[in-house]
Amino acid sequence: NGKLLLAIADGHYFLTFDNGILSLLFERTLHEIYQVNDELLEGNSLLYDSAIAKVVELLLKEYRPTDFAHLTTTAINFRLLVPLTSPGNIRGNVIYIDHFGNAITNITKQMFTEFIGERNYTLMSNAVSTRVIHNCYADVEEGQVVCFFNSSNLLEMAMNKGNAGKLFGLKTDVSTVLISAD
Repeated sequence: NGKLLLAIADGHYFLTFDNGILSLLFERTLHEIYQVNDELLEGNSLLYDSAIAKVVELLLKEYRPTDFAHLTTTAINFRLLVPLTSPGNIRGNVIYIDHFGNAITNITKQMFTEFIGERNYTLMSNAVSTRVIHNCYADVEEGQVVCFFNSSNLLEMAMNKGNAGKLFGLKTDVSTVLISAD
């Protein structure tokens, strides 16, 4: 998605692409989300490095967001995608795939603790199937699937030194993740 967003929360600026991450960073809805005007993005590289640098430079020079961006209410909001839960079962979705191919889900550690707890379970999504949630990448051999709760307490499906998204055909908003207690 080519939209560059600037959010303001608690007096801090957050600059990111419109990939839904803002909706996951904050428990409450942000009061102000601005979409950076297209003319600031024109002629910039695919990675928008220079556009991001321009926005940071403008903010450092004390320009207001309204000088180079406009308020928006159409930012992707993953909080609208709430997993279905029942005792012993969680059905969630892949909500974001980073550039390494790691698939982040909308299943939280708290949900897992509440609905699966200490029971044995199976986690499945496309070609991913595991009975273990690890602590980090290094818990498995290179090339193996690893599932863990990331620093945002969201379940992440990855491959140690590999691209889980491509290898397992995981897609944002399409791939379902099932966790069922045995």
